[in-house]
Amino acid sequence: HMASVVEREVLAKGRRALIFYGSGHVTHSPSAGQNEGHAVPLIEQQTGQRVYVIVAGSHPRLASYPRRTVISCSGTWLESADAGEFMYAPPYCGFPLGKLTDAVLYLGQLKDLTQSLWNPATFLDPAYWAELQRRNAITGNHVDLEPYRQEQPVSWPVPTPVSCPA
Repeated sequence: HMASVVEREVLAKGRRALIFYGSGHVTHSPSAGQNEGHAVPLIEQQTGQRVYVIVAGSHPRLASYPRRTVISCSGTWLESADAGEFMYAPPYCGFPLGKLTDAVLYLGQLKDLTQSLWNPATFLDPAYWAELQRRNAITGNHVDLEPYRQEQPVSWPVPTPVSCPA
């Protein structure tokens, strides 16, 4: 869906786009035939345009960089770094980061990251809550709505380290 929207609403109109999406959906294909669920290879195949991919990432070796810095993978140690160490998902283990992305947006070390969250009072409105429950039911009740009504920590949940085989 994302690839078709980008093609129709951006590229067909001669425009450029900055797209924020989960890194698992916006990476270059790690190898031929692994395009399922990845919008970038589809956009590149359908349009002939090269997509420049930037993923948010953290790593102890990036600590000397200022926050909010985009660091190119090309020509740096990031190019050959194990993508599993940045993308926190076993499917990326063993793939060089430079094969999946062109650059890393460094936002800081994981332990220092914070997040902005919703105000739980929003979800106490009876009409709004009923509508959320109705929509959730339509899609199979896959979302646990109760946490939305509770205070959440502002510290970023540090992902469980991925153990990539050496």
